[in-house]
Amino acid sequence: MNLKPANLKQLGQIILILLPFAFLLACIFRFAIDMPYMDEWDWVPFLQKFFEGSLTLGDLFDQHNECRIFFPRLVVIPLAYFTGWNINAEVTAIVLISGLMFLLLASQAVRICRECIGGHPAWLTVVIAFMFFSVMQYENWTFGFTLVGFMNIAAAIIGLMLLAHPVFSWPRFLGALLAGAVAMYSFSNGIIFWVVGPLTLLAVLREDRKYRIAPWVAWVCSAAVLVALFLYKYEKPPWSPSVLYFFYHADVFLGYFFAVLGGAIANTPQLPVWVPVTLGAIGCILFCAASLICISRGAQTARAISFWVSLGSYGALSCMAVAFARSANGIPHALEGRYIILSNLFWIATLVMTVVAFEFAWRASALRGFRSYLIALKAALVIGMLVCAGLFTMSSVNSLALWQSKYDSLIVVRDELLCFAPDQSLLARTFLDPVKLKRRMEFLTRRGLSAFREKKLFRDYKVIPVQAGCIETGRSNSPPATGFQPNLFYFSGRAYNPGMHQPARGVLFVNTQDVVVARAHVSAAADFSQSSWKIALSAVKFPAGTSRLQLYAVLRDGDLLAPIGALDFDITPPVDSNTLAPIAFADRGADVVGYTDRMRLADDQVYAIGWVRNPATGKPGRWIIVTDEATNILEYTEVAENREDVARQFRSTGILRSGWRLAFHQSRLAPGLHRLTAWLFLPEEHKALKLPNDFQITIPRPAEAQQAQCKEE
Repeated sequence: MNLKPANLKQLGQIILILLPFAFLLACIFRFAIDMPYMDEWDWVPFLQKFFEGSLTLGDLFDQHNECRIFFPRLVVIPLAYFTGWNINAEVTAIVLISGLMFLLLASQAVRICRECIGGHPAWLTVVIAFMFFSVMQYENWTFGFTLVGFMNIAAAIIGLMLLAHPVFSWPRFLGALLAGAVAMYSFSNGIIFWVVGPLTLLAVLREDRKYRIAPWVAWVCSAAVLVALFLYKYEKPPWSPSVLYFFYHADVFLGYFFAVLGGAIANTPQLPVWVPVTLGAIGCILFCAASLICISRGAQTARAISFWVSLGSYGALSCMAVAFARSANGIPHALEGRYIILSNLFWIATLVMTVVAFEFAWRASALRGFRSYLIALKAALVIGMLVCAGLFTMSSVNSLALWQSKYDSLIVVRDELLCFAPDQSLLARTFLDPVKLKRRMEFLTRRGLSAFREKKLFRDYKVIPVQAGCIETGRSNSPPATGFQPNLFYFSGRAYNPGMHQPARGVLFVNTQDVVVARAHVSAAADFSQSSWKIALSAVKFPAGTSRLQLYAVLRDGDLLAPIGALDFDITPPVDSNTLAPIAFADRGADVVGYTDRMRLADDQVYAIGWVRNPATGKPGRWIIVTDEATNILEYTEVAENREDVARQFRSTGILRSGWRLAFHQSRLAPGLHRLTAWLFLPEEHKALKLPNDFQITIPRPAEAQQAQCKEE
């Protein structure tokens, strides 16, 4: 079959458009995990009420942070009911909605170019595809809760498209009002729809032969009613900064706003923060200039381009709303990948309007004497796009590494959720409130929802006498100094299903009381018998003395176990300060960098989280110790958590693994008030450097603790 050059060109364009989408699907398939994460846990109270038959309309309307996510709740609750709350169903909905949004935007881009300049550049849709399906917003693609953002943007796009139709009609207008309501009650920035929508409505009604006042009355009344309902019993989140903050810190606010915009193109810790800030500022100039050029061409062109003006304004004002709510966290915080879903709208609109505006300028007879300047401008724009493409590529490669790291961190948490003696410090990776987490886990376990459908007691399995793997290595961690006892035990081996010649689904670690105390993920291999597992067991899971664990491979049907082997290891008592070499505890010096973000008592566990950088090497510190007011060592941990915010702050991926977290039982402290402090421990110098932010914690007396537990029940 002979293909004409035009057909080959079209085929190549289609392949280039599908390439980023196909790559994204492959990444989602690789990294999606069926488990709740962060805000996803906040669906659980509504699911519980739904299953108990007590869910009300008021519950669906309840505030979540700054938002009212009424419509996403209407979608997620039925999805959870029919799928057993498989989070991947939400991820599938995100992919479908994003595909629809891309098709709508691509078709609008082609239409506006053909209508205004007689044709569209082949590369334009390809660039839109690469931006829209960017892996830099990796958290949005596999974090089910971001469905609220995708529903918001999809509704806004549909609403603006209905308004931008060349001929006004009441059915389309009412559809736009409904889309605005969905946008607003999916995510709080949907309020902006009522601000930018009139830009499109005005451009369309200008060409209408009849003078219409009714649409404006309907628009204002609808907006007033919906906003008033949104604000009914609204409570300002405690972490939101005061309005005065933006007056006293206008530089931070503007820097944050421009960084959110520029983060869609340049978003990697290796770059200084002024790079995305500069890109965001340049983008605003381009957007304003292109909008003015297109609108000034006349009423018909203004109507045609009004959709893109409104959409770009929606994206920019949404980013500004993020800056109002989050700029107190510092400009590097603006580079969180989840905000790219908003800034992409701005850049896509800016790109389309810049193409149209430049073509207008090139064809304008009044500017023929300035062709040399236009050629120079075009060259500058092409160079700018190539630079942005390089930054985009570098940032995407970095985001893939972060996505892999996030997956590796969360797959361990998923396994921890499925055991009956979890390490509380690991569970804190998925939700920061351990008390709420415990109750929500209990409900999900009872109902068998999400990952918890795989959570079973050992007696619920059937053990078959077939060897299904082996234990290959075992060791404890190297304590920081003499006198410290090991608090982690590392084991690895093989696990497979010998009957079906497949990797095992997981590995269970069962103690002598038949309690599943740990579970390990199995990494598949081309040769099924080489499928491997590894695990780090925390000493806090076991009593002091010798512990024995039986290991079993979980076979593919999920109900069968096959033996792997047994482990024996000794758990020594916690650190005894009297056996340690003297440690010099020093207050924080000017060059010590680190912070204790949080330390609290929840149930019977003390939780702590923070980050640290060694002042001598400029790299992450290695050891953290926590002490009481008398500098008695309560617990220690190795610094090994990823902190993207810290890496952005220092503009270095070398500081990425600077985070730490730990948990220990309250029995290590006597009842009463205590002041706890975290220290960077330098064992080679027998020195500890104090991190900022001490915490006061009150350990209840046994009677008080029992009363509190009864009150909770």
